Amino acid sequence: MVQEVKLPEISENVDSGEVIQLLVSEGDTIEKEQPVVELETDKAAFEVPSTAAGKVTEIAVHEGDVVNVGQLLIKVESEGE
Repeated sequence: MVQEVKLPEISENVDSGEVIQLLVSEGDTIEKEQPVVELETDKAAFEVPSTAAGKVTEIAVHEGDVVNVGQLLIKVESEGE
């Protein structure tokens, strides 16, 4: 089953951030809560954790991209579930 990992709500009055670094690559096997991307907002830099475990099948953002809350970051294929 393919699951989409999207940018969650960051904090009040912050609706986007810039991708500073990708922490996974296509083909990587990741765990739930593993950081997948590092973002920077006007106020802070932080890592965004995955909401799914499995194999990364697609990365939808690149370093330097500005992403909005709810936007697709990666797709993860999990076994079973």
